[in-house]
Amino acid sequence: VVPPAGYCVDQTTLSQTFAAMARCDRLGAADAAAFGPLALITASTAPMVGAERPTAATLAAAFDVQLIDTADAPQDATIFRARTGDVPAGMAPEHWRAAVTVGQHLLGLALYAPAGSPSEIIDGDETLASVIAAAQSAE
Repeated sequence: VVPPAGYCVDQTTLSQTFAAMARCDRLGAADAAAFGPLALITASTAPMVGAERPTAATLAAAFDVQLIDTADAPQDATIFRARTGDVPAGMAPEHWRAAVTVGQHLLGLALYAPAGSPSEIIDGDETLASVIAAAQSAE
């Protein structure tokens, strides 16, 4: 997974199937510019089960979140805005989610904004689309 511009992978979270990303300056990169909105981005992978990428409604049900609306997404991807009460501490209940098929795996993404910063303001769909595009080009 390639983080969007201005974001870095939090190495303490990195595993074969999970990574968390945040703005580089928030992860202690002294020379990093404070580029991009404050956000927490998570990425997880799982073997692809079935032939088709899940829809936003299917993903929302699987994650037990309320589907708010969908966004334009790159080919083979789904991006949607959701709401849940089960978010990381300090984050707003409204957030963005995405899924894309990369090889034989399903890459799931979530973008959480700090409470008081509605996710639609920070262009979470565009941020996740950039992560998806980088994953697809690396395939």
